[in-house]
Amino acid sequence: MALRIDFNPSQLEANIRQITERAVKGMHLKAKRRALKVRDLAREYAPEKSGLLERNIEMGTYKEGGRNTYTVYVDLDAARYSAPGVLGDYVWLMEEELRPYGSGKYNLGVGSLLKRASTGKRVGGRFLRRAVQEGGKAFMDEMIAEVRKVTGESRLATMNYQRETPESDE
Repeated sequence: MALRIDFNPSQLEANIRQITERAVKGMHLKAKRRALKVRDLAREYAPEKSGLLERNIEMGTYKEGGRNTYTVYVDLDAARYSAPGVLGDYVWLMEEELRPYGSGKYNLGVGSLLKRASTGKRVGGRFLRRAVQEGGKAFMDEMIAEVRKVTGESRLATMNYQRETPESDE
């Protein structure tokens, strides 16, 4: 009795490449969605006076080593409407020293109180830090699940097994 195996290494290589491409594409989409979620949370948590801070919280996509990198940032050089200086000065004060969640040197203004009352969101200090922490929860779990989803649904190689039996002389 003999066992014959037909195996195609080039087909295996092509299957692995295809699975890898699908997994990377899925992970890129998950990462982009996560960055958008962090941006939206930062906007929701940001204090509101004129709306300038909310409008300047953005998400950027950058190519780094052939891969996309997603960054949530505040345009710190934007000119302020209500005071001299740039938005960066205000952002630092609101992130670190605004109550609640910050050190407590400053209290929420009327616009922020109205925003909190109407949306029910946790408006206040450390808005960027809190958005990253909440938006980043379970991020690695989602990435792992995406890879498992892609690799679990596919077969890497097609192998044909055929059992050969010699003809008997009886």
